Amino acid sequence: MKVLILIAALSLASIAEAREKVLAWRDNSDNEDGVYVMQRIGPGSAAWLMLMATEPNQTTVRVQVPADGVRRCFRILAFNGQGDASPTNTACTREKP
Repeated sequence: MKVLILIAALSLASIAEAREKVLAWRDNSDNEDGVYVMQRIGPGSAAWLMLMATEPNQTTVRVQVPADGVRRCFRILAFNGQGDASPTNTACTREKP
């Protein structure tokens, strides 16, 4: 199982009114082909959008979070040739305009 921890804002992004965030997790797997980084599609939604897939053993990614006051939630799940692991806990952030 992997643990997802939202770390902190790094800097203002080049995209107008967006902040760059770092998502970080602990890699407890020794056989993943990578992890999928997922974002919830809208507040309160049960649907998730895959933002990217990482390389094996990668434990951080940077994502753009618009500064629009909307809560954004993220999770990850490991994958390999045998299938997908259960998703992690959810980490959320809200960037005020």
